[in-house]
Amino acid sequence: MKATKILSLILALIMLCSCFLVACGGEEDKDKVGGEVSLNTNEVDESKVLDLPKLGASGFNGHEFRFVSRKVNHVQLLTHEIYAESLTGDKINDAVFTRNSQIEKEYNCKIVEEQIASPASSAKEPLIAGEYYADLLFDEARLLRGLAGQNLLVDLSILENMNLEKAWYDKNSLNGMNIGKKVFFIVGDAATMDDRASWILWFNKDHMEEYDADIDLYDEVRKGKWTIDRLYELMVSTAKDLNGDGFLMPGEDRMGYISERYCNFGHVLACGITMGTVDDSGTWVIPTTPKQELVDAWAALRPLLTSPAREVSAKIDRFTKGLGTFYSGNLGTAFDLGDSTYRIGALPMPKLNEEQKEYKTGVYYSQLCTYAIPNTVEGAEDWATNGFSSGVEQVAYFFEVFSYYSMNLLTPAFYNQVLLKQVASDPESAEMIEIAMEHKVYDPIAGYNFGGINVYSHVGSNNQNGIPGTDVNYDTLVSSYEAKVAAARKALQQYIEYTDFQGTDLA
Repeated sequence: MKATKILSLILALIMLCSCFLVACGGEEDKDKVGGEVSLNTNEVDESKVLDLPKLGASGFNGHEFRFVSRKVNHVQLLTHEIYAESLTGDKINDAVFTRNSQIEKEYNCKIVEEQIASPASSAKEPLIAGEYYADLLFDEARLLRGLAGQNLLVDLSILENMNLEKAWYDKNSLNGMNIGKKVFFIVGDAATMDDRASWILWFNKDHMEEYDADIDLYDEVRKGKWTIDRLYELMVSTAKDLNGDGFLMPGEDRMGYISERYCNFGHVLACGITMGTVDDSGTWVIPTTPKQELVDAWAALRPLLTSPAREVSAKIDRFTKGLGTFYSGNLGTAFDLGDSTYRIGALPMPKLNEEQKEYKTGVYYSQLCTYAIPNTVEGAEDWATNGFSSGVEQVAYFFEVFSYYSMNLLTPAFYNQVLLKQVASDPESAEMIEIAMEHKVYDPIAGYNFGGINVYSHVGSNNQNGIPGTDVNYDTLVSSYEAKVAAARKALQQYIEYTDFQGTDLA
């Protein structure tokens, strides 16, 4: 799991980058960059060992591995994690440059990237025509799903040179983004988007101390007491009518909780509940009526989500200026907190109740970019010369190497940057982030929004001037769900038929 032993990974990154920078100290030392990344440890974790068959002395013979990736401009999701032109001192940039330099030197290849607005849309026409377009696509999973539905992507589960059991792949995502037994999409250490798109809770430590200096929210998390009811209690208690007009007005008063509509989805997943379920064959299905556990969780969430102490918006600047006690958003919002004059801490999203065993963290699909291999990479033509049985297997081999190096360089660099930027003086927040990232939950039924079934953003979230109210058209989860489920089940079945699910059972 990515977040496991974050601090030790960060220490490893510092050591590795220090060695790399020494090797690159002058023009005459350029050829010293190379060799496999390795961590000093007395115990060998086989899941973290790169055990591919050795290539010939000429490696990939200078093959240019072409990525076409989504161009993202928002600071929360701005990654640039595939290609870096030079060392700049930025931790993520330098980890990318180091990784690519080592791979290119060791395996005799080139890594190139083209960023465009919509790779999935751009790739569709050439892929249908059977033309080579790229070795790897990196775009939102919900958009790439359209290519999978037309059999334009490779099933990764049957490739000889890709071992999905390795630690550099996120196991939760395999069944969380892929509907049946085929695996078209994959995330893990080769990108941080699955972490950036994971929902987390920030809180204003100064406001909490003002309310009750004896409350230790970190300890409540450790004891399993951080629940929906506890968040509701504290958001109501810490909200403050600053202008004295008798109302809580966003932008003028201190709200107890600021969160956009998407956080409703994050709260449900934090309860460990998905809209769909997996049948005995390993395929996701949509129940004709919402699962009872989902109905119960939504009933528990409604007081929180419809409270006048909650502001329905994504205005993180109001939170950083002290106009909110709690704020939920993706982990990437860490990069938006730096200018706050308040002390800010991190927490996992609250559990449904104390009986829930683990803290869960939902991954939001509209922000989740993932990798896929187009089915026309045979057009690269040099795979046979390089000793591979197919162009697909050549790309699989490369991506395995790319992911392995990313596990040792990119992932620790990302957490290093997040933690040092926001919570370096607060190691307990680092611990909370690790707890939150340990158990991610993906829901492809709601995430891909088959037939418009993702109703979480509407139920009980109508508002005026940012103040929650009740939407008469979506007054209950059950009625909203039942109005959509027929179309959703039809859309899902059509997708399954198009992709003709066969392949390795990941279970």
